[in-house]
Amino acid sequence: MAINLSRRGEGQPILFLPGSFSTTAAWTGVWDAFPPGYSLLSVNLPGYGGASDPRQGRGDEIRHLTDWMQSLLIQIDDPVHLVGHSFGGQIALAALLAEGADVLSLTTFEANPIFVRPPDGPFSWWREVAGIGARLETALREGVEDPAALVIDYWTRPGTFAELPAPVRDFCNRGVETNIRDWNSAKDFAPPLSAFNILDLPCTLAWGSRASRPIEEVCAAIAGQLPRGETAVVERADHFLITTHPQICADIILDRISRS
Repeated sequence: MAINLSRRGEGQPILFLPGSFSTTAAWTGVWDAFPPGYSLLSVNLPGYGGASDPRQGRGDEIRHLTDWMQSLLIQIDDPVHLVGHSFGGQIALAALLAEGADVLSLTTFEANPIFVRPPDGPFSWWREVAGIGARLETALREGVEDPAALVIDYWTRPGTFAELPAPVRDFCNRGVETNIRDWNSAKDFAPPLSAFNILDLPCTLAWGSRASRPIEEVCAAIAGQLPRGETAVVERADHFLITTHPQICADIILDRISRS
């Protein structure tokens, strides 16, 4: 399965996965902050920006995405440093647990694998977050104006969606059906927290100081299980830190790579 990759530069490959409601363009600022000497690669997630979507709505949706990820790594055919934002970070973690991969390091920004299972029971916010996908599906079915705002505002703050440029709002609203599949896929990725003990590669899980509580707590919990896991906090940043703080995010990636 050929996958359309965006490329810039030559050198050690770094693969960047954008999040939901996004495309490869989300990484433009981070790429602009990179020095020469790297091959920067990115790809639209399935269902966004014209990319085909292997998911069929018949269960085991995360498996379709981890298979897609393996096809992508085979196509690159070289060990990569892997970077993911939001749902892209979740796919990266799921793929590493599912199959292992020829990955040199992992850096995530606001990854949201919110259905992982702590040993002492669900996170306190679990039920609230678990209902968002269903609410989004209802909003789409009932023709609610700007259904994508349910998701965007949850991961940031109320009113964020309304402040986005009109073309961005339109793009997000057109992607709601795909985002519903993302929520269903996320529910399929519910490993015990202890499962991350097997990922013995250098990992940095980063989030913004204004991150939502679920992202901060789940990323900190996962990092604590990773044998070589670290965390990083970007001050005065929220879920869209890769676009608002591109230089800091680039520095976090470069630091992770330099110590890998």
